[in-house]
Amino acid sequence: MKKRKNPYIIFVLLFCIFTLSITVQHTVSADEFGTVPPVEELYTIYSIHTNEALFESEYVEVGDQYVSKNNAWYEVISVDYDNYLAYAEFKAQFYLPTITSETPEHTSTQQVVGLYHTHNAESYVPTDGTDSIYGIGGIHDVGNALTLALLQQNTIVYHNETLHLPHNSSAYTRSRLTAQSLLNTSPVPVAIFDIHRDALPKSSYEVVLNDQSLSKIRIVVGKSNQSYSYNLEFALKIKATSDNLYSGLIKDIYIGKNSYNQDLTNQALIFECGTYLIEKEAVIASMPLLANVINETLFNVSGSGDIIISDDITDNADIQPATDTGITNTDTDLTIDTDLDATNSNHLKDNIKILVSVLFLVGIISLLMIVQKRRSR
Repeated sequence: MKKRKNPYIIFVLLFCIFTLSITVQHTVSADEFGTVPPVEELYTIYSIHTNEALFESEYVEVGDQYVSKNNAWYEVISVDYDNYLAYAEFKAQFYLPTITSETPEHTSTQQVVGLYHTHNAESYVPTDGTDSIYGIGGIHDVGNALTLALLQQNTIVYHNETLHLPHNSSAYTRSRLTAQSLLNTSPVPVAIFDIHRDALPKSSYEVVLNDQSLSKIRIVVGKSNQSYSYNLEFALKIKATSDNLYSGLIKDIYIGKNSYNQDLTNQALIFECGTYLIEKEAVIASMPLLANVINETLFNVSGSGDIIISDDITDNADIQPATDTGITNTDTDLTIDTDLDATNSNHLKDNIKILVSVLFLVGIISLLMIVQKRRSR
């Protein structure tokens, strides 16, 4: 006589598989930046204050943050996944220092940076003929151009072109080894940059500076790591330098919930260099400017002030441009990691809830199995 399978065990297994599937699905969705979505599937994020479109994104979650070209800081508070809409509220206004290079604060004797590509396949349709090349995509040409421009400014560059294919949710896990290897190189890089291209319309990136057609750059910062506040401060300093040298080159800063391996060091960022619909030549032409911004920020910068934060909505440059801010605060500390603590706390609470639920269910099933076994005797 065949022994019947215990239905309780099957139920527990199905419950565990379901729980894992939810977690994996969330991770995959959050890591797909750079994957070209259908045009109708781009999210438009609106301000709850003015109902005006702030920016577009191929993926967005509640809690994602955004620093506009005018340095207004927003946080996404709701997402309509059916209609690809989201709404963000004003969080604070950054006032960035005026950056000059006349009297440097410091000059490093070891001017070293590291470059790599998590999404190697990313390419540019007008130039490469496709948005993705399985292998060394067009994004590597952009990395090479940035490398050359930095070298011309006497900066040592480690450009690691290790492949991390395919372009999926595990790519950042694979590229973590590459990022770590860059930081283990001697002399150690002062900063590392993950070079990507975006998946937005061409109009969101094209710009003309000094009568030359170029591509804007988006900076991406990861929230879910202990280095978040340092990396965001670093991103704001780069934007401050860029705004003073080449106004319009840095389009904005996107702050996502993931880590993007930026927990490895306090100066690690993603650069979204153009989008898949812009000519690669325009992106490459922007690299000498970006190299100069990086070099000035890291090795040859003097600021005439500190980064100041105001939570007064009347000072929000995107809602009501202010000609006289009246801000006298000169606090040098940028304390912006409270949201990270809340995020980590929420993740921990969610994980504990899942664990307790599973253990409770397993306990109940085990008790039922013991009772059934005793009755069968």
